[in-house]
Amino acid sequence: MAPVLVTGFEPFGGHPSNPSSAVAQAVARREANGLEVVSVELPVDGSAAPARLRALLDDLRPAAVLMLGLAEGRPQPSLERVAVNLLDYPIPDNSGVSRRGEPVVDGAPPAYFSSLPLDAVLEAWRRENLPGYLSDTAGTYLCNQVFYTARHHLSATGRAPLPAGFLHLPCDESLALARPRPYVPLESQVRSVAAALDAITRRLEGA
Repeated sequence: MAPVLVTGFEPFGGHPSNPSSAVAQAVARREANGLEVVSVELPVDGSAAPARLRALLDDLRPAAVLMLGLAEGRPQPSLERVAVNLLDYPIPDNSGVSRRGEPVVDGAPPAYFSSLPLDAVLEAWRRENLPGYLSDTAGTYLCNQVFYTARHHLSATGRAPLPAGFLHLPCDESLALARPRPYVPLESQVRSVAAALDAITRRLEGA
């Protein structure tokens, strides 16, 4: 049976850790409605991350894809509605590369909407009294880049309906200790992502 793919990112921007990777690893110890959850940490590298993600989509042939990333300064988990075909890095990636005003994929559509059941995820969070909201911008950094890459690659390979989308996570308590900022405890973030995976997999045929 095809697994559910959950990705996070390695630390970047001087942060000692990245909650998206820790959360991805935590939920991979569970099942989502009987489906195996596979966790992968992506590099914060504008060339390596998309290539790694495309290979995972082709090798694993997952039943669903949930990508996670850190959005420093956001107070709650934010479910992204749309990915845009634009790279405009606010800081260099971990390989030292900056990209300004470039497309994610030359000649590709200007944007892709998430194919996750967004309303079902929001409802699951409300039902379990978990914070979270719907966001209309995934930014123009690596988070948006992998979100767009996944949706474009699935569309180009005839798998456009497959549930795939992006969830931004806030800082956790360890990052907030290093520098005061809004945060949600890591344990709560794990619960939020687990609830999202439950809502996503319940929509899959046979779940």
